[in-house]
Amino acid sequence: MAIAHSMQGDCGPADWPPLTLEEIRDVLSEWGISPSSATLRWHSPRPLSSAVIVDLADRAVFVKRHHQSVRTPAQLEEEHGFLRHLQTAGAPVSRVLGRPDGASAGSLGEWTYELHELGVGVDLYRDAVSWSPFMHDGHAHAAGAALGALHRASRGYHGAPRVTTPLVSNDRIINSADPLGAIEDLVARQPALADYLRARDWRREIGAAIGPFLEP
Repeated sequence: MAIAHSMQGDCGPADWPPLTLEEIRDVLSEWGISPSSATLRWHSPRPLSSAVIVDLADRAVFVKRHHQSVRTPAQLEEEHGFLRHLQTAGAPVSRVLGRPDGASAGSLGEWTYELHELGVGVDLYRDAVSWSPFMHDGHAHAAGAALGALHRASRGYHGAPRVTTPLVSNDRIINSADPLGAIEDLVARQPALADYLRARDWRREIGAAIGPFLEP
């Protein structure tokens, strides 16, 4: 059974089945990469996708799989266009590996895949959940500096506005005339989210958090 971290930081069964060597070989073939030497070095513990580091005869690659309800190839192509812009601007981002047909994302069955070169350096947080705190102040300072550099590198990028999908952030709710009402509309359209929030006083908590920042 695959294990992943939950939003609370504890461990439980992963939402998606783990990537297997047989599956990885099929994906590598789709990318025109010989799969004969492939071995799986590491599985990501994060819950919202499945990812592995794959060792090949001459290099290692990072393979990530999403369910198409979360990411389609077209949506990943949008993200990869931004990554290529950042790389051209000198940002230290991993290179996206393209397919023989020129695409940088592909699908097999219900799954969407992307491949990247490994980043340079040591990933101290690769087994941590994305929302966990930094280990110490130095890491937080470095992350802030890196974020600033990323914003500078993003200048001149003119991609189309993103469509709101799971895991894509936007500020439409907070910038609406009635943020709490907009959240209520969102919750009403998502039964699972409504069930999760039913036992929580989320209106008061969110209202207290955002109230001081809203125009009177």
